[in-house]
Amino acid sequence: DKGIHKIFEELGSSLLYHQPENPLKYILEELKRIKKCKEEKTQSSFFSDKDLCTLYGIMDKEKGGEISRQKVISALKQIGVDNPESVPEGMYKLSDFTRLAKIELSKN
Repeated sequence: DKGIHKIFEELGSSLLYHQPENPLKYILEELKRIKKCKEEKTQSSFFSDKDLCTLYGIMDKEKGGEISRQKVISALKQIGVDNPESVPEGMYKLSDFTRLAKIELSKN
């Protein structure tokens, strides 16, 4: 299937998250970006650092500066990571979460 299912899943998540005014234009731009990343062999995650930071903030409702492994797993599932259960035990700061999320997203 060459990852088509995964692309559509991530596009759908990205559309719901960003809610662009022109969804068709947004999808076309994202597909162009994915193609360019594939040609350049770079990471093609739909989620920017700002997006990951926002997601972390949502998970850190108490604003304590750290989130649990369970919240990390939940957040990773929300952005389409297939098997986040392999996340090590512990508490995660924003920098830890974004690093881990980028690694996990690059595996998909």
